[in-house]
Amino acid sequence: MGVGLLVGREGHDSYSCLYGGQALGLYGGAGILINKGGNNTYQLGGLQPDFRDPEKSTVSVGQGFGYGLRTEGDKMGVPGGIGVLIDEKGNGNFHRRLFCPRGSLLLWSWHPR
Repeated sequence: MGVGLLVGREGHDSYSCLYGGQALGLYGGAGILINKGGNNTYQLGGLQPDFRDPEKSTVSVGQGFGYGLRTEGDKMGVPGGIGVLIDEKGNGNFHRRLFCPRGSLLLWSWHPR
């Protein structure tokens, strides 16, 4: 169990992550990104091709996403964590592919927008 917390203050911030970040809550943990204001850019994905459309899409996993593991065969699943992304003021530009934002896999995540 753990908590990852990133708090950005006023200003024009840029967040960039190839895979698995920007408010990603893993099994039993929480990922929280809070930005207080400004015209911010959130870029997520680009590393791992998605099997559904590998030429055009990548898996992102983040931006307020709670991630768990599905039950497969005789292996038990694991509940996901909690992902919270709050962009309070200004204009947020979100660039992502799959499994984000405001999503969850086997639990929940919250994004107030």
